[in-house]
Amino acid sequence: MNVETGDIKLTSHITEKSLLSFSQSLLVVDSKKYVWRLSHLSVVEYFERRQTLLDRPARFKCGSVCLSFLIEAYGKLNDHSASVHPSSSAVTVFPGDKLDINNPFHQYAKQHWPVHFRNNVPDDHSKRILKRFLGSPQESSPYFRHWI
Repeated sequence: MNVETGDIKLTSHITEKSLLSFSQSLLVVDSKKYVWRLSHLSVVEYFERRQTLLDRPARFKCGSVCLSFLIEAYGKLNDHSASVHPSSSAVTVFPGDKLDINNPFHQYAKQHWPVHFRNNVPDDHSKRILKRFLGSPQESSPYFRHWI
């Protein structure tokens, strides 16, 4: 997702083997929970010391990606099925679509975008995405209304 240009082109499915290769084995799959996690406590400590994943620009980038995804997904919902509310987990609006409201990233973005902006003043790019997502004080955006 390129949030700077507003271009959201999701790549094809990334295989487990590819992700392991990309991450140089910093990520592993937890065989009991079947979730991705950092491979070792030393890796966690390294990132915590460096705060590579926790610095302000990275948090804003994550928040911008989440909001861009929601804007695109909810915009598509408006185009195709305005009668179905996105909080309905029983309905798959776009089966097989990467922007499907039941996509796990949709669930993450829906719940965590505010965390990425909490206690910080966003940069100009993030402010534009926030304004587009939230709308104005007089009228919230359709994306925000779907989110709530």
